[in-house]
Amino acid sequence: VAPVVATENLLGPVSGADPTLALGAALTIRGSHVHFYGKGARAGRKLGHVTVLGAERNETRQRASLAIHQLTGEHKA
Repeated sequence: VAPVVATENLLGPVSGADPTLALGAALTIRGSHVHFYGKGARAGRKLGHVTVLGAERNETRQRASLAIHQLTGEHKA
């Protein structure tokens, strides 16, 4: 059991691109699990979430943010 879990919401990117097309890239992030809600992509729409398991809080949160970036091509503001 991992002592740290980080979760980030997956919002549709401004470009309107479909994040499901980048699933493979997001899954290369160690400990990442991507959960899609089956909704059509639209900017700002909640499309799912990413959960990352790890041992250290900050590093685990960084990996969750990286997985979101892989899916959307956008950095968290």
